[in-house]
Amino acid sequence: FIDDDMQKTGLRIHGVQVLGTRGQLQELIRANEVREVIIAIRSADRRINEEIVRVCQSERIDCRTLPGVHDLLDGRVGISLIREVRIEDILGRDPVKVDIEAISEFINDKKVLVTGAGGSIGSELCRQISQFAPALLINIDINENQLYQVEMELAGAGCPVVTVVADIKDEVKMTEVIEAYAPDLVFHAAAYKHVPVMELNPMVALENNFVGTLRLARIAARAGVKKFVLVSTDKAVNPVNVMGTSKALAERAVLGLAGGDTEFIVVRFGNVLASNGSVVPIFKRQLAAGGPLTVTHPEMKRYLMTITESVQLILQAAVFGAEGEVYLLDMGEQILIIDLAKKMIELSGLDTERIGIEYTGIRPGEKLSEELIAGDESQRPSPHSKIHVITRVDSSRSEEYLVALDKIAALVVERRLPEATKLIAELIPSRRVLLDQQPIMPGKGGQ
Repeated sequence: FIDDDMQKTGLRIHGVQVLGTRGQLQELIRANEVREVIIAIRSADRRINEEIVRVCQSERIDCRTLPGVHDLLDGRVGISLIREVRIEDILGRDPVKVDIEAISEFINDKKVLVTGAGGSIGSELCRQISQFAPALLINIDINENQLYQVEMELAGAGCPVVTVVADIKDEVKMTEVIEAYAPDLVFHAAAYKHVPVMELNPMVALENNFVGTLRLARIAARAGVKKFVLVSTDKAVNPVNVMGTSKALAERAVLGLAGGDTEFIVVRFGNVLASNGSVVPIFKRQLAAGGPLTVTHPEMKRYLMTITESVQLILQAAVFGAEGEVYLLDMGEQILIIDLAKKMIELSGLDTERIGIEYTGIRPGEKLSEELIAGDESQRPSPHSKIHVITRVDSSRSEEYLVALDKIAALVVERRLPEATKLIAELIPSRRVLLDQQPIMPGKGGQ
């Protein structure tokens, strides 16, 4: 404790001694190895707060502000909002463990390319890969701002980093990049992922997630990339929405190219907690605003993982991944989103009744629950207890199948969506007919 009232120095509050005044903040931080400062000054003006924050920044420690007393008494803001809600608390299970030595040997001294490097999964891939001393890390994303932030974060990583602003659909540019840097490993994480948005933009989803993947995989094969890892999703299983359909096609495109010098594998998992646009950041913003939290449906549930553990398992699967295999990450049981909302309110020290939870209705293309394997798939154990191998009984590796995928890709590029939809339905009969819908246009009404 510190206080500007010098008469309080030396006094004890609930057994904790007041060590000095604000003027001694930096000295006390260093003397007591302080890791975090909490500002609990009633009606502190901006100048005082800025002064404290500057000291904390200079000492490279966290600084947080306690909510106002009226907010606390009101019950809509809890004291525990001074700390972040830990994702491990929400999942209620221990984080996964991986073979760090094997991953290090796999990455060390290799040239590694990551697409979607500015996104949640892509940027975490870059962070973790950089720790294993790659010979070169090539980060690719279409979003310049996010890519720049990743570049700044990796500035002290100790490995060479190349930042490339590029669209994965740009075949000429991606060919130039891969031929110029000759990566040994490619982790393809670039994708449009928001289900309701992609329902209204089917051509965009198909062009980016499917056609872009097909082109990139072929470029990698021609360039002699040793291993190509597609980051996929459980929404590709029995897809009922545009996004899932586009990823199901992407999986088939990658598996269809297996059999050459490049090893193609797919890693499939569910929702990632705290990723961009996911439910946890939304709930946090709603909590900070005093509620209510919004949930689409009381029975909505999802498989959930942390960003860190999902990327660790992607790397682990890449280590032992065999040619043309699909790997499923074990995410435990599905979690009801309503339970997740209640848990976050509880962990924030707040009252569910005061904060409130509102149901907004299922959004276009959403399932109440996700599936992990399709009817024509089965699973078997892998060398890691948290990773399963998916076996598919289909002809996705046949020449005829690749021809069909090329026809779909050509129709998508030519923007002949109805014709593409018919061919897609023949390859993925489980999907609902959604791709023949047109986007909602201003003044044109709904679909």
